[in-house]
Amino acid sequence: MALSPNAFENLLQRAIALRDRGEFVAAVADFDRAVALAPDDSWVWTNRAIACGLMGHFDEAIDNFGRAIAFDPNDAHALASRGETLREMGRLEEAFADLSRVIALDHAYFGAYLSRGYVLLQLGDLDAAAVDFDRAVGLGKGHPDAFVGQGEVCHRRGDFDGAVAAFTRALDVFPDHMAALLGRGDMLRQMARVEASVADFDRALSFNPNAVAALVGRGLAYCQMRRFDESLADLDRAVAVAPDDPNVWVGRGDMLRQTGHHAEAIASFSRALDLSPNHLWALIGRGVVYRMAHDLEASLSDLDRALKINEYDPWLWTHRGETRHLLGQYEGAVSDFSQALVIDADFSQALICRSETYRQMGRFVEAVEDMNRANRT
Repeated sequence: MALSPNAFENLLQRAIALRDRGEFVAAVADFDRAVALAPDDSWVWTNRAIACGLMGHFDEAIDNFGRAIAFDPNDAHALASRGETLREMGRLEEAFADLSRVIALDHAYFGAYLSRGYVLLQLGDLDAAAVDFDRAVGLGKGHPDAFVGQGEVCHRRGDFDGAVAAFTRALDVFPDHMAALLGRGDMLRQMARVEASVADFDRALSFNPNAVAALVGRGLAYCQMRRFDESLADLDRAVAVAPDDPNVWVGRGDMLRQTGHHAEAIASFSRALDLSPNHLWALIGRGVVYRMAHDLEASLSDLDRALKINEYDPWLWTHRGETRHLLGQYEGAVSDFSQALVIDADFSQALICRSETYRQMGRFVEAVEDMNRANRT
């Protein structure tokens, strides 16, 4: 039976309200009724697709977006929504194509820049990702998600101060932003500001007691504070909540590394890599533990793989330099330490390690110069 325009509009608004409340099955039922009444309406298909995506029915969502775009090839909303869904599915090249098409249609489409920034981040193109996130900040007039994107780029580049500043800007806008709390907490932990880190993770866990990233982050912070029982409790809880999450195993591996349990740490990092073969932090963690366990060739292999994923982190170049030093590959070690210093000219660990390598090579003047620079920093 046909509905009046007002009744049809009310049906759509009810479907959207149900979707926004998380009542996805009821929302899809209403969208189905709307589709039956208006099968050529791209807006109806787009909103049904979004509901399917929120249910995790990604293939059905992509099909529905395709129907919407077939009716209106320049529907920027449908293209942007499909691009974001493709990103969530890991189909990054297709996502990039859709989002770039949106930006060509509308140069001021905030969401397309934001989503494409994350696609570029996942593809490892940090410079292009930074451009998109900067554009999103301008268009979004201080939207916290755009600041979080900037923070993620800084994180991947090893610019922890910049990352903390960006996450803090997001939290200034929206104090309960979960991704910003987790991102800043992780950066503060890596900067050894562990009390502040724990405070961020505590706040995140107050919203969701089973937030896996917060449990892992706080567990690692507790480990740095030598509160090992609390560390193990958080990490065990994370494993119980998400046994197939590679980040949980990376966190557990890092705690075991710090407590000197090398074989168990390697097993945890290896489990993470079974679940996600190119997991950056699992490769770095296992590479470092292999070096600590004197398996230098295995260490070098993991760190080589990690640098193919992220070449912007001075710590990663320094880790590989340390392994090369132990292998007697002094020229290669100096090259790695020097690359770390290109990224961060005051990176003291690289200066100290390069000084020691120069000393081993008999280049004493350069060794003294580096040690003096390290002391000044």
